[in-house]
Amino acid sequence: INQFGNKIRIALLGSYTLNGIAETFSVKCADSNIGCITYLSEYGQYNQNILDENSALYKFVPDITFLFLDYVEFSARQ
Repeated sequence: INQFGNKIRIALLGSYTLNGIAETFSVKCADSNIGCITYLSEYGQYNQNILDENSALYKFVPDITFLFLDYVEFSARQ
């Protein structure tokens, strides 16, 4: 991380498995000379992370947060 000109902290939350996305962000940021530190929420725990001000998400203090939601999961609830 220290060798990059810029740094960013990215939080990734979702309603499905996000395996590989953190690595993709890290590689793409490195290609642009940006050091990337990622926080990856546990599977399906995005509600708990967002609602709990003492969660690891808030302690991580991200610069940007991505929320990946599965439309099928929400449409089935109606």
